[in-house]
Amino acid sequence: MGNSESTPEIVIYVWVPRDGNIIGHASMTLSDDTHISWWPNNKDEDEIKDFRENVSAETVYNYEVDKIWENRDADHIIRIPVKYLNEDAIKRWWNDFKSNRQYHLLTNNCCNAVYDALNAGGATDIAGGPLPNIPHPNAVRRYAETLREAVQQRNH
Repeated sequence: MGNSESTPEIVIYVWVPRDGNIIGHASMTLSDDTHISWWPNNKDEDEIKDFRENVSAETVYNYEVDKIWENRDADHIIRIPVKYLNEDAIKRWWNDFKSNRQYHLLTNNCCNAVYDALNAGGATDIAGGPLPNIPHPNAVRRYAETLREAVQQRNH
């Protein structure tokens, strides 16, 4: 999903809370198909609603699995040309982040992972920041759209 025939892209996926899903999700795919997706190991929303504790984390290796776990396609797909971000820095960050293996609904969730990955690649130098204290899918969507708009302005 991350590869484009013309310009290599980073693709950000956002699922907003709806249809009984009160949490939503965000993930991203790099141009080499490295997929950044951070989930609680137990995806039972009743258990992760207790946000006072860490739970073990789980990674997903592609958008197709995210779609299955969310029971639908992403609500928003935002594409950013790779040339504006440092993918190697993002991959280094992701490899380090994954070793943490802890998910926390308020402080170490999927939206933190996407935002921090973009930040590791230099996005805040382009689009500013930060996200709200408690990142959520709509905040990631707005940030990714701001980043895309800033990149488009650099092209003109």
